[in-house]
Amino acid sequence: MVQALADLVAAACLNHPHELTPEHFSRRVNVHESETFAELYPALERGELISGSRDEIWRRARDMARADSFTPSC
Repeated sequence: MVQALADLVAAACLNHPHELTPEHFSRRVNVHESETFAELYPALERGELISGSRDEIWRRARDMARADSFTPSC
């Protein structure tokens, strides 16, 4: 497993695994197309979960969150 990681890092012309970013990984979205993880899962801006996200999924999750419980309020 460690050798596989070393091979992946070397194939990407990197020196260390910490240099891997979402742009280095892709996922096939249909028969003809693939997208990078960066395209599929856009990074949040600093403080975005507190101030409100531009992403609908994060916005809905924030609206259901409760400080006093792990049970979402629906």
